[in-house]
Amino acid sequence: MRLLELGSRGEVSLTRDFGDDVPRYSILSHTWGADDEEVTFNDLREGLGRGKVGHKKIEFCGNQARKDGLQYFWVDTCCIDKANHSELSEAITSMFRWYRGAVKCYVYLSDVSARIRDNDAQTQHTWESAFRTSRWFTRCWTLQELLAPETVEFFSREEELLGDKKVLEQQLHQITGIPVTALHGGSLSYFSVSERMRWAANRHTKKKEDQAYCLLGIFDVSMSLRYGEGEKALARLEKKVNGSSNNELIIWLAPARSEEFQAKASASRHPDTGMSFTTGPLLSWLGDEPGHSSLMWITGKLEKVKAFASDKSATVFAYHYCSFSDPDSQQPVNILGSLVAQNSAWQPSSLKDLKGIFERDKARKKGKTLQVWELEQVLVKHIATFSAAIILFDALNESKDFFGTVACILSLLRQLPNLKALVTSTRSAATARTNQWPHLVEVQMNPDEDIRTFVEANLSDHVALRYLSPECMEIVRSVLIGKADQT
Repeated sequence: MRLLELGSRGEVSLTRDFGDDVPRYSILSHTWGADDEEVTFNDLREGLGRGKVGHKKIEFCGNQARKDGLQYFWVDTCCIDKANHSELSEAITSMFRWYRGAVKCYVYLSDVSARIRDNDAQTQHTWESAFRTSRWFTRCWTLQELLAPETVEFFSREEELLGDKKVLEQQLHQITGIPVTALHGGSLSYFSVSERMRWAANRHTKKKEDQAYCLLGIFDVSMSLRYGEGEKALARLEKKVNGSSNNELIIWLAPARSEEFQAKASASRHPDTGMSFTTGPLLSWLGDEPGHSSLMWITGKLEKVKAFASDKSATVFAYHYCSFSDPDSQQPVNILGSLVAQNSAWQPSSLKDLKGIFERDKARKKGKTLQVWELEQVLVKHIATFSAAIILFDALNESKDFFGTVACILSLLRQLPNLKALVTSTRSAATARTNQWPHLVEVQMNPDEDIRTFVEANLSDHVALRYLSPECMEIVRSVLIGKADQT
């Protein structure tokens, strides 16, 4: 991997190829302009290109890297010798890994301005509509550039920071249709092939072959590059991906797409609700040692726990969302199966422990014979190797075997002193018979303040409501808040 350095006078230079010993670096994500506008590998090697339009992006990336304490940075237009077929092939195959390995990814949006002047010449920050329609969201290559890095920061054409991937996660979810859990940087193997294909469905590339090559990292596969084959490249990719036994095994383990249901629930949540819990009891519980408070039981409804829990120091995090509209998500064997599938992102060997059962079921064609106790054994074996673990069971009251699933949770907690389990349910801990658990923290959610916040926000922001008279607003407020059933 070859990187860039920015000199004291703004000059950009190429480094040597670092091989496997790559230093810390930042990386640029952008949309390409016309070919003659972009700075190429040859331009930099010959000391040219400073007058090109694309040089501004390179300088921006270098300056931003310097602000973040990084000496090196990478830009795709000029760090790859595209005339060298073997180097180009290696770069395309490694691209996802290179973006994932970056300390920070800077997204430069040339079609989004953070400064719009009104009639009084006062600066207004109304960039979000332009952000939502940015060309960056229509390009295939930028899909992996969004998903692979842990930290992605978005900048306007004036080089002003608009927000990072975490701050803008709801906008990104709405624009792309990608679940929030995928945006958080976890393993993409938990998402089905068809779902990952949908993420790229409305994106475009200049060359047809690149529609396949830009997805290699997203599906974690390798294949030869054959420019000139056109749409056959995508057919080769699909054949390669669908032939992966691990993908079949994961779908067999976790047929319910709980992340889709959780993402929809999360997207419907008002941004200012639930804060009294997430900044208080949840943070305290996460900070406790597992032996002190290994089980938190939340009676009520709660979305976005993963966003808080995944930022903490647990080595591994897994969750399952039981949806009332998806019977597969309610089965205990699928609940534990989804946890094993997620764990396989950290420990692929966990799949090997179940491959024999999978092959047997596949050969017999008589349905899934996998038992809950077999999954429990695999989870105990592999979670025990981590320093800490958190598992979230969301909307557990929807489980087909509620008490059986609760028994599984308690069994895991007994065998794994490094495990903390967080349960959300409309049934109380007493109903679940967990109130005698010695390390229980029970929280009764009181959403009255959240309901009030939601109603007030809609009265002030909704186009059809904000022009009501004060008297009408008070009637709406009184009826909605007064008759709310705390859900």
